Amino acid sequence: MYTYYLGLYASEVSNTANILVESPISLGLSEELLSDIDFNLSESDILDIISYSRANNNTTEFNDSNNNQHMNIRYINNNNMNTNNNAINTRSSNSNTNSNNTNNNSLAFNPLPALPVATVTQPTCTISTGTITVNSPGAGSYSYTVIASSGGTFSSTNNNGIFSNLLAGRSYNITITNNSTGCTSPALNVVVNNIPSRAASPTFSIIDPTCTIATGTISITSLGANYTYSINGINYQSSNIFSGLNAGSYSVTTKFNNGCASEAASAIIAAQPITPPTPGVITGNTIVNTTSSEIYSISPVNGATSYTWSLPSNSWTITSGINTNTITTTTGTSGGTLSVVANSNGCTSAPQIISIITKPNVPIVSNITYCQGVTANSLAGNATPSSAGATLNWYTLSSGGTPQSTAPTPSTGSSGVQTFYVSQTVGGVESDRSAITVTVNPAPATLSVNITQPTCNVNTATFSLTGGIANATYFVNTGLLSNTTGIFANIPANATYSITQQDPSTGCLSVGASAVVNPALVPPTNPTFTIIQPDCINSTGKITITNNIGASFTYSIDGNIYQTSPIFNGINAGTYSVTVLNADGCYSNVISATVNPQPLPSQPLLNGSLTPNNIVICAGNATTLTASLTSSPTASANNIGLSYQWYNNNVIIPGAGNATFNPTASGNYSVIATNNLGCTSAASGTVSVTINPLPTASISEGAELALSNGNNCNSTAITLSANTNTSSST
Repeated sequence: MYTYYLGLYASEVSNTANILVESPISLGLSEELLSDIDFNLSESDILDIISYSRANNNTTEFNDSNNNQHMNIRYINNNNMNTNNNAINTRSSNSNTNSNNTNNNSLAFNPLPALPVATVTQPTCTISTGTITVNSPGAGSYSYTVIASSGGTFSSTNNNGIFSNLLAGRSYNITITNNSTGCTSPALNVVVNNIPSRAASPTFSIIDPTCTIATGTISITSLGANYTYSINGINYQSSNIFSGLNAGSYSVTTKFNNGCASEAASAIIAAQPITPPTPGVITGNTIVNTTSSEIYSISPVNGATSYTWSLPSNSWTITSGINTNTITTTTGTSGGTLSVVANSNGCTSAPQIISIITKPNVPIVSNITYCQGVTANSLAGNATPSSAGATLNWYTLSSGGTPQSTAPTPSTGSSGVQTFYVSQTVGGVESDRSAITVTVNPAPATLSVNITQPTCNVNTATFSLTGGIANATYFVNTGLLSNTTGIFANIPANATYSITQQDPSTGCLSVGASAVVNPALVPPTNPTFTIIQPDCINSTGKITITNNIGASFTYSIDGNIYQTSPIFNGINAGTYSVTVLNADGCYSNVISATVNPQPLPSQPLLNGSLTPNNIVICAGNATTLTASLTSSPTASANNIGLSYQWYNNNVIIPGAGNATFNPTASGNYSVIATNNLGCTSAASGTVSVTINPLPTASISEGAELALSNGNNCNSTAITLSANTNTSSST
């Protein structure tokens, strides 16, 4: 701050006396003077300083209302007055002549109090008047005056500078008077504002704590930049949003920038709702088919009032139990995440989830029917993947088993129904299995073919079929010939044919019956042969065929049994049909051959019978054995010139060569005949001859047995009795 020293022009005071300001005037300003400052000299207004201007860096000029310069003020940068160096410059208003006066016998001026410094306590919403408090200028005695400058008449002076109960909405001029000098400061104009209006009652919205956010928020409706906001009536902020609030009651107010707050409104933040715990593990299939019914469940969650399920995709639907802990779903076309949360008081638990994989659709398959015995194809042509990039898996079981990458080939060896299964794998997930049904219809029974082969005279064959089914159609070589009768004539020779029958209901053919037709046959020529007839030694004859000789021929003498040798030995007497069969199966004509009987005499009769009766005689009696022939063929050539030989116990009896023989000893007797060819007959029947010895009598104790003379012992019977001996009939 600078200190100013004031000098007057000499022409402005009487007697042109120099006037020196003995005391510096401190205006409290930085290098400037205010206009309209009155200086009182000896209680008379000598100067009327209207304005000032800065003459140079160190001097300020003061001018009157006529713009006449009356004095200069030089600036001194220290507080000590040096009259030798600082002059008061004055000039006349008429001559504008400056003069420097340094006479120290000058008139002294009293300084004015500084411009008041005051504090206004403005009216509030509760206090309708204002208060002005004027700061004391410093040491000394001062009085303070407040005069209303607008809005009515008011004036008040006191010694403490405090003016209360000032009406609102008015301007007031404040001055300070130095009670020692009587000098009054310039007036300070202050305004006591109008009574501020109370802020509008607040409106607000509340966001209560949620399941995941423990605190609430109060959002007060914004009233503009001139307002602040509070939820406790004490602390205000410019933001109208209060967040992070704990549960409880709050007093909501707004305050205008005039400091007036609104009436309080109550806002209550609710307690945070309790979040249920995370549900337990979800049970249910995690690999499912599309459009299938599946059940998923969790254990009840403590405190939960409902449950919310989220399905893997919008193609899924819940068919029952939608808000319960167990749901029934119809699966969709794609998998994903199945989740469930527990709900309570608007709170939702953390989700429990499982991943659901939707199986691919099953492959597209077709069934197939075969006839028994037909060669089947691989089933690769009966299954097509229903998804791009799928690979097929083949099974023989509806579940389980080991998949095969190669399609199987069904067996048609027997009739019936076979089932094969195929799935497809897409992205590592295998579908369910599709069943392929292979039906093998039974083939009709294989026909029996009776072939009438070409003969030596007929060079074609005839087929006669048996074993056919009703309404069957018969085929030779699969359609070369066909009919429904089963008789095929005029079949060319030297060929093999397959004979089948077709079931009209299934179209199946029987297994072909092979029919081989021989080449046309040429019969052998009529056989020629020689015969060696039986003789006395050999009882059989011999037939030897002499033509058609070779390995391709066989021979027969009965038309049934053929042999590779043309010689037939041991042929009994009889007439034989000699034929030759060649390798072509053709027979020669039959040639008759007769083998005569062996030339033996007829078997003799013994005592007229082939089975003669046994003979029992007593010793000494004679019996005769007689050999004879049957009445026919007694005259045959073989019975001419017969002689006989008798045998006892198969031992020849020497000299017994007659037709009769008298046995003299017991034994078994037979006889054979020999003709003039030297051939002997078969032995006759055997007769048993028993010659009993005569009994010998013994009489004890002197008894004698005598036979009357002339009695025949053969006709006289004597009976002897004894106690201990066996009786005899002779």
